Amino acid sequence: MGVMMSLAMMATATASTNRAAVVNGKRGLPQAFLSNFACTPLTPAGAETMQRLKLETLYQVFTTILPAWLDIVESDLLTVGSVDYVVRNVDKWSLPVTNEQFMQLTVEQLLTVT
Repeated sequence: MGVMMSLAMMATATASTNRAAVVNGKRGLPQAFLSNFACTPLTPAGAETMQRLKLETLYQVFTTILPAWLDIVESDLLTVGSVDYVVRNVDKWSLPVTNEQFMQLTVEQLLTVT
């Protein structure tokens, strides 16, 4: 319980997701899917994460932990604050001292040209 409470206290960011429906093999525009859930503030992904996921990108890649397992899949759009990120990986994350599993997202920041 102490770990869960600690993670819940660290999950100070609020996020939402959008998901594009696929109809007849065509991907539609992303629509609101999940809203107002807690996550840890995004932190830059380390080199090990980039290598493990084979992510070769010039964009910024971040990770976040969710204290609950939600219906989030790769290619969903995660919005934290007013910034959109593409979900590149969904994984289980746990501390070695507990059996509790949490959700870890690896996301890539969408950059816009102005």
